[in-house]
Amino acid sequence: RSNNLWITLQLADMVAKFNPKTEQFRLYGGLSKGSFVHSFAYDTKGYVSFDKDGYLWLSLFGLNKVAKLHPETGKVAEFDTPLKVDKPEYAGMYGIAMGPDGSIWYGKYGEDTFGKVNPDTGEVTQYEMPSKVATHRLGVDDSGNLWIPESATGRLTRYDPQTKTFKTFELPDKDTFPYAVRIDGTRGIIWITGNGADSLYKFNLATEKIVKYPLPSKVAFTRMVAVDYSTGDVWTSYSNFPGPAVAVRLQFLE
Repeated sequence: RSNNLWITLQLADMVAKFNPKTEQFRLYGGLSKGSFVHSFAYDTKGYVSFDKDGYLWLSLFGLNKVAKLHPETGKVAEFDTPLKVDKPEYAGMYGIAMGPDGSIWYGKYGEDTFGKVNPDTGEVTQYEMPSKVATHRLGVDDSGNLWIPESATGRLTRYDPQTKTFKTFELPDKDTFPYAVRIDGTRGIIWITGNGADSLYKFNLATEKIVKYPLPSKVAFTRMVAVDYSTGDVWTSYSNFPGPAVAVRLQFLE
């Protein structure tokens, strides 16, 4: 892995790469006006991932598109996805992830849809969720299963692309607004943000058991989760606005 930091510059329709060793930035343009670049595609370890041709992938919230960017050449390509609502920005193009086979998956909270992009052909296949769920930041595990946080229902859903079936898991708290999942492929764990309950949830892929970890204070609205693989610590931050600037580290005795 390159150990570079990648940053979305949403209002400039650009992304940036920061090299911690040289302390140098590189800016990348070439995206369409109004892209509102949202997210980078992560792999099953939670890192910004690259396909076999060296491209990283992005979700473009403002245009209902996904895009790929080559960090060396700066080459950009954009791909339209089916639109069900009146305007592209209403679709809510949001989370994006790369599966172990290189497929690119995205979720759209405004349409209750998700989709797959074939990185070789650019072909897009879009799917309907079984109900209105408001998908935000999804993830893919090492088996290629898609894990979708249902912000509108307070549940976690697994989609198996092989059998084209869904399985839903109830989280411990109702109306908890799970915003994001973080796959920890090293331990077979999924971390889920529980915004309405000021908690994080740990889902064990092998046992399908859920453990709740209450956060130390209220009104957390956690958006992202990070894993320190050197220690096993889990990090998140409070993102309510206005509100306190709080970073939280979970350490485990086991």
